[in-house]
Amino acid sequence: MLECISPLSTSRSLATVLIEVRYLRKAQYHWGWDWGPALASTGPYLPIRLEIFAGRMDDVKILPKVRDTLDKADIRVSAEISGSEGKYVLVKVKAPSGGIVEKKVFEVRGERFEGSIALIKPELWWPHTHGGQPRYEFTVELLSGDKVFHLLFSRSSLLTPMKQVIPPQDN
Repeated sequence: MLECISPLSTSRSLATVLIEVRYLRKAQYHWGWDWGPALASTGPYLPIRLEIFAGRMDDVKILPKVRDTLDKADIRVSAEISGSEGKYVLVKVKAPSGGIVEKKVFEVRGERFEGSIALIKPELWWPHTHGGQPRYEFTVELLSGDKVFHLLFSRSSLLTPMKQVIPPQDN
């Protein structure tokens, strides 16, 4: 049988009981309720900056697709446009050899733009041991007149369609 006796019902003093109790549980100051502020250890830990823009591009996508004949690549370019100043988007395609092979201007309609660029006889990216891995450089600029509001660079390969690489399997 378990018997519980209050320490105060015996002849011991309250000070003696409290001294004994302090060894039975975690110290109160570990919880932050009895001394010092209880501050959360979250929040910004790097410098904060405020960016203001008149025109900006987000979610820029460059999706190349090579035709099965390998003689042409269609490149779809799209982006979300923020701000009121950007009226046109200029897309430049720089070949792996160094020269600009295509340059096209698209008009921004609303908060989004989409366009397509065609490359004739593109330099294709081939898997290891099948050929070279050239990469094109894409420059996307948000313009209004002669003023550039936002400029993005991207490097991408024009992948060879896999059915051109994988030999047919005999059953």
